[in-house]
Amino acid sequence: NSEFTKKVVEKNILKNKGFVLHPPIDIDNLISSQKEKLILSVARFGSPSHPKRQDILIEAFRDFSSLVSGYKLILAGGVVEDGEMIESIKKQVGDLNIEIVTNPDFNSLRIVYGKAQVCGQAAGFDVDEEKNPDKVEHFGMTTVEAMASGAIPLVIAKGGQKEILSSFPELLCNSAAQIANNTAKLTKDISAQTLLVNKLFSTAKQYSQSVFSDKISELIR
Repeated sequence: NSEFTKKVVEKNILKNKGFVLHPPIDIDNLISSQKEKLILSVARFGSPSHPKRQDILIEAFRDFSSLVSGYKLILAGGVVEDGEMIESIKKQVGDLNIEIVTNPDFNSLRIVYGKAQVCGQAAGFDVDEEKNPDKVEHFGMTTVEAMASGAIPLVIAKGGQKEILSSFPELLCNSAAQIANNTAKLTKDISAQTLLVNKLFSTAKQYSQSVFSDKISELIR
């Protein structure tokens, strides 16, 4: 599903035998609506084998809130274990303007994506991707969904995320502080934000369902 995954897999099989087939993203059903002072993260809660690190995003939002006021962070995702993870997150959130949304349906996500200015993703934080490639994002579907919705993704610079955002190094981060500072810069510069959104949307179209179909046809020929 990415050049990153291909590289990892080909350590144990014949080289150049893999075929990269990016997951199809439903670009046509994702829209950009009136933007609000909203930051979104879409990721599973409590995934021990592949932690999404919402804790890092909360710390980043805490730092960001000391630089820019009036924003809200929504942490949305499926719950894959008991409520202990959610309770831990709630304690960390404290009085920050953060909403936790569990098990949202796609239409609800689609609406929030459209309103969000920024989307954060912290999976892979503090992970050595050479030693533990399973703990980073192998592709980054929510990153592309954000781009198709007119939201700017800020992600950890690991795994497949680096491929999706190879033309946008300013969106690749390595710490909570960097996520906070880069988000602050973006939200303060509307003209730069608009230009970036347009470029990101063009990139997102490379992962559409029609492109996926074309690659399937190429694979089976």
